[in-house]
Amino acid sequence: MAAGYTHRRLAGRSALFAALLLGCASLAAAQMESPLKGNGVPQLETDKVFVSAYLDRLLGVNEDDYRFEAVLYFYTSWKDTKGYETVMNNTIKAFTDPNFKCGYPCSNVIDNLFCCDGIYLPSFSIKNSYGFPQDRHVLYNIYAAEDGSMLREVRVHGIWYQPMSFQHYPFDSFDLLIELRFFDPTILIDTTALYGVKHPGVTVVPSSGGKKLFTYGLGDDASSWEVKSFLLQSYSVDMGDWFDSFSDLKSDAADPMPLAPASTNSSGGYTNAYGQPANVYSGVNDQLLAVLIEVERFWRPALINSVLPVVLVFCLAVFVFFTEPTELATRLEMIVALFLALTAVQFVLSDSLPTSSYVVPTQQLVLATYIFLFIVALESILVYHIVERHAKKQQAERRREAYRRYCKLRDQGKLAGGANPPLSAADTVAFSGFFNRQKAAKANQGVPAGRGPARVTSFQQMTADEALGQYVGYMVDLVSAVVLGLAYILTAILIFTLQSGYIDLFLVD
Repeated sequence: MAAGYTHRRLAGRSALFAALLLGCASLAAAQMESPLKGNGVPQLETDKVFVSAYLDRLLGVNEDDYRFEAVLYFYTSWKDTKGYETVMNNTIKAFTDPNFKCGYPCSNVIDNLFCCDGIYLPSFSIKNSYGFPQDRHVLYNIYAAEDGSMLREVRVHGIWYQPMSFQHYPFDSFDLLIELRFFDPTILIDTTALYGVKHPGVTVVPSSGGKKLFTYGLGDDASSWEVKSFLLQSYSVDMGDWFDSFSDLKSDAADPMPLAPASTNSSGGYTNAYGQPANVYSGVNDQLLAVLIEVERFWRPALINSVLPVVLVFCLAVFVFFTEPTELATRLEMIVALFLALTAVQFVLSDSLPTSSYVVPTQQLVLATYIFLFIVALESILVYHIVERHAKKQQAERRREAYRRYCKLRDQGKLAGGANPPLSAADTVAFSGFFNRQKAAKANQGVPAGRGPARVTSFQQMTADEALGQYVGYMVDLVSAVVLGLAYILTAILIFTLQSGYIDLFLVD
């Protein structure tokens, strides 16, 4: 019922469509028309149109604006038993009748040769075309054979837009899409008045294709990209489904040709295959042809320019483990310098990375490097406290002893009246033992009394606690260097292994 409703609404308004087309002719002349624009109504034997497409040159992929530019050759062929006769009659008239003027030459390569007025030409619009350069080279040829075979050649230089995904950068690959929509005039025109019977309709059939045709020579296909494969796929949908699926607003109740009717009252009581109110296009077969050009990025330049500097920053961080654990300030200075270097690298890379709503693998590697540098800083602080544990323990004990002496002086009343006696004034048998032991230990180590703890320079001067701290610190440094190095390598491999290869953007069945 939806198809009948659509045919009645559209066919009944064919005059309206014709008037609109004629009224817009002058406006369309100033605009960029489809290079595959057709002409006329197909003959009854014209029930199939075969489409071949060849990529001549991929001129570039615009990753910022999600567009690409390319030159292709399209070849459409069909059967038309009157085509050859019509072309020859028009050509003879053009040569013999001075009043006859050919409106559509069969070629724009040569003038005054064959005339293709009045023959049927399949018509295609390019759905995702952004534009056609005004200074492009335009070429078309139409060939008519005596057996009724027709062939049309058109060179198309255009710019197309589409969604793109760089989730696998720099090891990414996806399809560039050129989507053609076939215009079948038999949907709008009842051919019974022309041929005595209703036309069965025209079906689009993909034929041959290739990723290179006339362009010859060595070198890359395009800057940063290589063309891997070329594919033609045809598919058809109910044209009304486009509006049923993507209409965010419903048509007004008084709309005579609603695209998104809110109820069956607006659609004349008709429903589509899903039981929803049928829109004006429900039941109309929308034939489309997808030209899929698979491209793959040249990953080596991106690896050198984007990945290698980040990896080298972490490699320099490994040298932190070869510095003296007690030189905490030196270690932290190195890590801070690497943080700043990584920030500078990230700032430079931001101009070369594609803009997207997600974090690309290269940015993930930068974030992982920040985290690993932070872990190296924490490890350096930990090792420093392990190695200096004995000295820190002695320092803490001296502070506690000093506080006990202060409390003793306070209890003895020696701090009254703002007095500030030395802590030695609180020496007693109980409190002098600690300092006596310290003096004896320093004397045995050759350190003058009254100075701080000496740095260990030989095994003879090293206590058991100091030896343990030195060994544990060394082992922590060694294990940390190995574990962090392997973990970073594994992280980098997983980032680029799990996010690499082909991404199917369109899922065309």
